[in-house]
Amino acid sequence: EALLAGMYEELRFLLGEVPTGCRIELPQRWLRTRADYRWLRPAAVVADPDAQRSFSLWLPQRCLSQTLLLADAAACRDAEQHCARLLAGQHHPEGGMAEWIRQWLQQAELPLPSLPQLAAALHLSARTLQRRLAEEGQCYRQLLDDERHRRACHALRERGDPVTSVALALGYSDPANFSRAFSRRAGVRPSAFRRPPVPTADAD
Repeated sequence: EALLAGMYEELRFLLGEVPTGCRIELPQRWLRTRADYRWLRPAAVVADPDAQRSFSLWLPQRCLSQTLLLADAAACRDAEQHCARLLAGQHHPEGGMAEWIRQWLQQAELPLPSLPQLAAALHLSARTLQRRLAEEGQCYRQLLDDERHRRACHALRERGDPVTSVALALGYSDPANFSRAFSRRAGVRPSAFRRPPVPTADAD
């Protein structure tokens, strides 16, 4: 109950009020009488028969876009920039952002992430990630294409995978688009680059 009281007062402090539509779900055994929790008004207090020792605090979705009383855009911007610098030093102190992403993509499972997905994983905005790469003369599309080509070469030459299977695994909905992209980089069609099937002993 002390934790509940703290969260409730923090909510009131940040928003200036308890928003209409706020709901607090408490274990049923806590609700000896509803009068015990009159101090939570105007939040609606309801019993949760499945809860044993915890409570839930539900807020209307509109609260996500509500401005906090102590909001400071300049301080927020400074904090984001500071976090970005710390993140840069933590993850790629030597090779730069592009090299770190290149190594990360080599270890990533398929399907490879889009720019927004990777930015979210790094707790950056897509625009910030683009800017950081541009400062190094790189772009995510090129890094992604490089990794796709590397994997395609390995799958075709080392494993002898069918061209269509390789295309679909790398995220191409049309194998013809994969063939054109591969040909531009390798100078040959993927079917020509692919390792010939190993003949079996029964082939004779």
